[in-house]
Amino acid sequence: MPARNDLGLTDGLPAAQAKLAEAMRLLYPLIRSRYPALNALLKACGMSKSNFYRAFSGNLTDKTVYDLYWFTQREFPEVPLPVALAELIQLHQLMREEKATLEAASSTPAPAIDMPADHNGGLSRPEDNLPVPHLAGDRQVATMPGWPDLADFLARITSGDATDVVAILRHLGLTSAPADGTAAVAACCSHGLIDEAEAILTYMARRSEPDVMTIAKNLIDAGLPASAKQLLAIALAR
Repeated sequence: MPARNDLGLTDGLPAAQAKLAEAMRLLYPLIRSRYPALNALLKACGMSKSNFYRAFSGNLTDKTVYDLYWFTQREFPEVPLPVALAELIQLHQLMREEKATLEAASSTPAPAIDMPADHNGGLSRPEDNLPVPHLAGDRQVATMPGWPDLADFLARITSGDATDVVAILRHLGLTSAPADGTAAVAACCSHGLIDEAEAILTYMARRSEPDVMTIAKNLIDAGLPASAKQLLAIALAR
């Protein structure tokens, strides 16, 4: 594997950002084993050289990170990747929280906040493979609080009240609390309402980047990895 500086990883990064960069670097040897020529690799993954190296350095963006992850998964569908999508989502969320904390500390005279030196997530590797699967893979939900409005929603579907159904889906995706939207997606998946679950995710993808990442993590925590991947795919395609 190339030396640290070969991939532009900056020394002295905040802890969570450095851990995300190091996690991405685990994919690098696998990618280069198939594409030893850089130009061929960039053409295959559809990235510029700067964006390609950005995904492995401290200068991280959502799109470069996830585009490279999904490219690697498509190129090596038979190989368990050395880093899980769930881990990347969790590390990205930690990085955003860490950045916000550090920015707040630098803009106020408050005492400096000691950031944890290590972040160990408990998320297990999702077993399903990319490309993004159909949400039927999320029918079995391990743990998720019930959606209190499910009975009313089902009644509206049965009565053919399409206007109200669409309004509810739009509200769940765009304006409801992330936990409520996650519960609704889980309920729809477990009741076979796949189109309705996908509609909620499509609306969710229009939210701000921090909201999308929070919801994706919530979905994985709720046992809905396929839904999390679907959400991120829609958001990144926008």
